[in-house]
Amino acid sequence: MRRFITTILIASTILWAKPIVLTKQQITNWQIKTKKIVVSKTIPLGEYLATLHAPASMIYSISLPFAATITQLAVAEYDPVKKGDLLAKVTAKEWIEAQNALIRLNIDYLKTAADYRRKSKLCKEGIIPSKECLYAKAQLQTASNALKAQKSLLQLYGASQKEIATLLRTSQVQRFLLLRAPQESVVSRLFVTAGSVSEASQPLMQLIGTKEKILDVYLPYAIAKHLTSNQNVTITFASHTFASQILSKSKILEPQNQTQRVRFAVPKALKLPLNYKANARIEIDQKVVKIPKIAVIYINKKYYIFKKDTEGFVPLALTIVAEDANYFYANPNSLKPQDSIVIEGAMALKGMMEGEND
Repeated sequence: MRRFITTILIASTILWAKPIVLTKQQITNWQIKTKKIVVSKTIPLGEYLATLHAPASMIYSISLPFAATITQLAVAEYDPVKKGDLLAKVTAKEWIEAQNALIRLNIDYLKTAADYRRKSKLCKEGIIPSKECLYAKAQLQTASNALKAQKSLLQLYGASQKEIATLLRTSQVQRFLLLRAPQESVVSRLFVTAGSVSEASQPLMQLIGTKEKILDVYLPYAIAKHLTSNQNVTITFASHTFASQILSKSKILEPQNQTQRVRFAVPKALKLPLNYKANARIEIDQKVVKIPKIAVIYINKKYYIFKKDTEGFVPLALTIVAEDANYFYANPNSLKPQDSIVIEGAMALKGMMEGEND
């Protein structure tokens, strides 16, 4: 009980104690040394293995809604492609039938449009009743909708607007459907070969876009739990240092090592290949004071330092936000850049305070 009361008394004294006043000789004898505080703009979290990935939005699966024969493959796995580059040539009965249907619907639309223009003039002159014009207009709208629907079907199959316009202009059916890259990307996987027949909706290949990248790091839960989404950080990865932001944290821990996946944004200017692995040094963008651990005393589950002022040495409580092997990183609180703290001899000052309370 006496020891417990003494501990509370010491803690209370540290919180409210008057400055410890020492002569120059006493400072020399007790080897007390001071130094101006070091202000840091970042909090180091350490170095951890990181992997460069593409976000899910950059993964494309190339497939067809019908069975088709792969007549030519224009790419191989890991080939880089640009938007619009040819990936493969395929042919299928549905592709040819869809083109024929578009040609027929276009002819019907042109006839209906001509009939509507003719009847509109007659209606204006009062030669035919207006209901004839209304009926012709409805027919034109129906033909237009059917034409638009067939164009959309061809686009779904993979035809470009330019190819559809050419088909409407020339009425020449193309035997082969040309599959092209939707974005600048890399061919990550091929599921078919030239000459093979793909089933409806079967993936032909998978592409991974290279315009956007993310960095995945598995951090110890003790560190990851203090991080929040949208938090600003600075990362050094493969000799590149860049400003980043926390995009997300996994809701599941790795069971073997109790780590948590944290996903960071990556600038577009970072020219590194996908799946590149290296150690990443991560720092939180936050202003803190960097204090040597030898300068800190610990009493009643709290950390304190001694600040030097004009009257002597004053104990101040610390709010520790991070630490490494040699330093604590704490919120500045009342500390100012010009303040000096005791970096050697803190234990001696603590002993003096305890001696006064005895």
